[in-house]
Amino acid sequence: MIDHNPEELAKIHCLNALFSSQGAVSNELTHHIKSVIDYHLTRSTNERVSLEEFARMAIEILREQNYLSPSYGLFHLDLREREFDALWVQEELVRGLKRLSGCEQALLLVTGLRKSIAPHAKRWTRNLKDRHTECIDYIDDLAARYSSSSTKLTLIYL
Repeated sequence: MIDHNPEELAKIHCLNALFSSQGAVSNELTHHIKSVIDYHLTRSTNERVSLEEFARMAIEILREQNYLSPSYGLFHLDLREREFDALWVQEELVRGLKRLSGCEQALLLVTGLRKSIAPHAKRWTRNLKDRHTECIDYIDDLAARYSSSSTKLTLIYL
């Protein structure tokens, strides 16, 4: 059964990004890994953990299996609860990228951008689409400018 909750979908995307270096991973295996991590952290088949806690556990599991280099980092930029403000985003992103600067590989997970741009919009208009594209370009530019040149950074927008 497919869960259409954005946070649950983000977990699937996170696993796909992390496991991509291992070759193609089937959709069934990805969902199984997700269920195992959720259960491991909650000891329940009904409860779910936060995306950030989930991603940290996935990274730890891969690291223990020697699938990831010991230097793999994660930063989650959660925009769901705030209206998009370029200065705030820059401050948060630079702070997060500084933490990732010593990592060989890192995952930057951006969630809630659409909600942050138009928290009360009933329709997704052309202007909102253009604004969304501008914000993604802005975050991409900041990530390129402020990430370490020695870090292989993967960005995921959900």
